[in-house]
Amino acid sequence: MMRKFEGAIITDPQVLFADVIGLEQAKEALKEAVILPVKFPHPFQ
Repeated sequence: MMRKFEGAIITDPQVLFADVIGLEQAKEALKEAVILPVKFPHPFQ
């Protein structure tokens, strides 16, 4: 599954979560579904 994201992962993003006003539930869902498994893959295996 990680191979699918290799080309899509930006290591130095120009837009931060703090730049996006509102959408707190969407940001949290994105963190839980994508960002945390990429940063910490062991607990999600």
